[in-house]
Amino acid sequence: MIAGAGLYLPHWLGNGLGLLYSTIEERENQISLGRIPESASFYFRSKSPVSLQHLLSKQGSTAEGDSDTSWALVHMLTLEPSYAPHFPKLLEIATRRRPTANDLESITGKSLDQIQKDLDVYARRSLLPALTINLPPQSPSTKLQSQPVAEDEFALVLAKSALALTTGKPAKLAVEAYISKFPGTVGAAELKAYSASLSDNPTNVRQALHDAILAGSTEPWLVLAFREFFANDKALTGLQIKSLQDCLRKYPDNLTVRMALAQLHLDLGRGIQALATLLAVKKIVPSKASALYLLRARAKASTGSLNAALADAKLAVEFARGVTEIDNATATEKWLRSSLESGLPSPPPQPELFQETRGHLLHHSCTDHTLLLKNRTGRELLLKVHPSGPLFVDGTAVAKLDLPCGPQKETQVRATFLPKLSPTGPSGVIRELFLP
Repeated sequence: MIAGAGLYLPHWLGNGLGLLYSTIEERENQISLGRIPESASFYFRSKSPVSLQHLLSKQGSTAEGDSDTSWALVHMLTLEPSYAPHFPKLLEIATRRRPTANDLESITGKSLDQIQKDLDVYARRSLLPALTINLPPQSPSTKLQSQPVAEDEFALVLAKSALALTTGKPAKLAVEAYISKFPGTVGAAELKAYSASLSDNPTNVRQALHDAILAGSTEPWLVLAFREFFANDKALTGLQIKSLQDCLRKYPDNLTVRMALAQLHLDLGRGIQALATLLAVKKIVPSKASALYLLRARAKASTGSLNAALADAKLAVEFARGVTEIDNATATEKWLRSSLESGLPSPPPQPELFQETRGHLLHHSCTDHTLLLKNRTGRELLLKVHPSGPLFVDGTAVAKLDLPCGPQKETQVRATFLPKLSPTGPSGVIRELFLP
């Protein structure tokens, strides 16, 4: 499920979220979250949380206290009033890479020692904050389709459940409760898409996403997932554009959606529309600056404005973070310089840039130096691991890929690669690999 959400969670965070959201309960017109699990209640009667320095450095552990401490830490980060406002930042980091102890200190503004002290007190409290959602009462005289959707309250529980549950049962309960009260609504279609994402079945996900978009959903995650799953379906290109545009009307500052729409225009040869979409950006966040300037450079180049494109490419290089962004920005800047120096009436084809895929690792061939991945849309990719590099794993340059040969246990993975060696060979060469 976490793979379907595209999150890269360290063991403590994934385990803690699973335990937290396993406490979702429904009683009449209420849904509650946050009760103390029996195991944690028993453990913290006589013991304190384990060391956070120890817990946050673990890739996986079954040592006594680790699981209960993970629950307590996540409970504090999500529901304790002074910590809760910062938690979305942690999940945002998890969409790109695994959060670290340094990230936790940075977003909370506290040292790990101070967080430890707060947790030691918090975990042994007899009463902890909880979240209770009051669902609108169902009136027999009112059509269910016309009842208002408590989107602002209910989305909190369902979105986090869909993103972070390690088991689908509590999320399924919440989804079914909502759909039974509000069948035929946009919210119901969206929650069916959340539920489908838990199944890890690409066919079910595709159908649920398609239904939600047709129902009128403008949720950013859903619109972006629809674009990803139907990227190669030319018959749905118009619907993809419309859904992205509708989403932007509701969320004009969502840079990820705006860039996805611009990229789609660019893929269709609509450089002017792509550029107009990007020039509407009012604020550029540093984490997306390089990708935005790079996209803008390619849009300007497609309209023949090579000097303006080169200026944006230089900014893309300046703001690039990580080897993949640096490689892509540098390749584009080099291409534009070459195009301008050649003086040709039209520039040569744009260079192939590194692409990203997320999914599961299925097989590692040490003989052929290849990795077989299945991405989130169900497509299998055979990627070459160049024996002489360069290769980066979790942001660190390595001389050799330290993975066992043969079938893998469907390990969650994110990879960037240079696409297409040949029509019959591997899909590309891996440049960077992120493992859980």
